[in-house]
Amino acid sequence: VILKSKVAIFAQLHLKERQIREQARRLAEQEAVQTHARFQALEIEGLNRYRSLADAIPHMVWRTNKNGKLDYCNDLSVSYTGMSLSQAEGVKWQESVHPDDLGALLNHWGGAMTNGETFEVEARIRRYDGVYRWHWVKGVSEKGPKGEIRAWLGTCTDIHDRKLFERK
Repeated sequence: VILKSKVAIFAQLHLKERQIREQARRLAEQEAVQTHARFQALEIEGLNRYRSLADAIPHMVWRTNKNGKLDYCNDLSVSYTGMSLSQAEGVKWQESVHPDDLGALLNHWGGAMTNGETFEVEARIRRYDGVYRWHWVKGVSEKGPKGEIRAWLGTCTDIHDRKLFERK
């Protein structure tokens, strides 16, 4: 009888321990899901903040993948060139660069792609009405945790009036 009681108690303890482990596993899963959701919310908040900032500054702001294919541009880029993101995505953005300046821009950028360094070049960009204006184009690499280039972030700053003044 005593032995049966002890076995029954150990069996109950074993079952309780399994229940406690299962509850702990479920709690850990719930915490992981909640933590992931918090990180996603923070990431979305950061992206929204980035987009708001990019739309607030008086420069064209863009992002491409590591190979130079456009995947983001701010509102000023769209209103200046008259090309929506879908019209400019991939490499179609190159159509807005003056043909005489496109080669130099791509050469500078191509050199930067090999080493991940910042590139800067002056180029004429076509406005929505067909007029070309000089811009200072600057791009910086966005790197991953192992130093690999993930994307390019850049700006185009209108320097047309300065260029005209320099020519006088």
